Amino acid sequence: MNILVAGYGSIGKRHVNNLAGISGHNIYVYDTAPLDHSIIDRALSEKVTFLKNMNDIEKYHFDAAFICTPNSTHLEYLKVLGEKGVNLFIEKPISSSLDNVKEVIEGLESKEIITMVACNMRFHPAAGIVKQLVDKGDLGKLHFMHSEYGYYLPYQRPGVDYKKVYAAHDDEGGIILDAIHEINLMRWLSGEVIESDCWGHNSGSLEITGFDTAFLLLKFANNTMGEIRLDYLQKAKRRFYEYVFEKGTILWESSGKNPEYCEVKLYDDASKKWETIYKNSEYDVNEMFVKQQEYFLECVSEKKDTFNTAWDGYRDLEASLELKRKAKERGSKDIGTKA
Repeated sequence: MNILVAGYGSIGKRHVNNLAGISGHNIYVYDTAPLDHSIIDRALSEKVTFLKNMNDIEKYHFDAAFICTPNSTHLEYLKVLGEKGVNLFIEKPISSSLDNVKEVIEGLESKEIITMVACNMRFHPAAGIVKQLVDKGDLGKLHFMHSEYGYYLPYQRPGVDYKKVYAAHDDEGGIILDAIHEINLMRWLSGEVIESDCWGHNSGSLEITGFDTAFLLLKFANNTMGEIRLDYLQKAKRRFYEYVFEKGTILWESSGKNPEYCEVKLYDDASKKWETIYKNSEYDVNEMFVKQQEYFLECVSEKKDTFNTAWDGYRDLEASLELKRKAKERGSKDIGTKA
């Protein structure tokens, strides 16, 4: 395949490095910022063609493209590449607003283009275990879900000024849009969001314009409830998930970045016991990105829809922007403050 990676920031570089490890593909990279070839590994540069300007994209036929540019520019690339019939992997979120997103997706659909919006957490082994247990149904109805994700924003991209990345800016990011994968995971298990509420807060300690903390409440189409706590403040990267069923409970905890410690426990009401059903003290987080990439390219080869299409990206964005709107509408008054 001829594969384009548009955007050579941290996530673009991850995709390029992972693609370079797969034989049989021609990889092309384009970024609006001038590339410093002196810092690009020689072995990598021999496997990758770096394009100098947008016009170069017109010179090649691409089978697939990975869109890793700032969120606000995604639609521009989707339109240009969609017109060329290129199958599209789009980093999350699909855009920074809902403006024209439906129309662009409908245009891609009309050309039968395979689309996928990034959902790397679905490829985490723990997420796969939870999904299997939900689908199997032995634990009965899923009553509610609780998740927590936190990691200090300045630590997330070493060597990069965190105040300049999209996540820091209210118009493109903030913790609600940046951590949209938490909503995506819950939608994967329980369907569409039908009601929601949100409290958002900017502590001021990071000197960013977006929310650095948020508490989300969600109700899903299958009548399951969900709550999510997100933050850019805690120094140790951590995820925690709780799934409460009619006949048991699943707890999933992950900590650390690379390697990651991960453990999943199951409480079965029939046995009245807790059981550790997955444990890995040295999980390589890049594995889920590799599996996600392999899955997308397999779908392209077989010309079949992915399980997280552009429409799923639209629904994630729609839910996230509604939560963000409600948080702004409420303001960040302390609970209990007298009027």
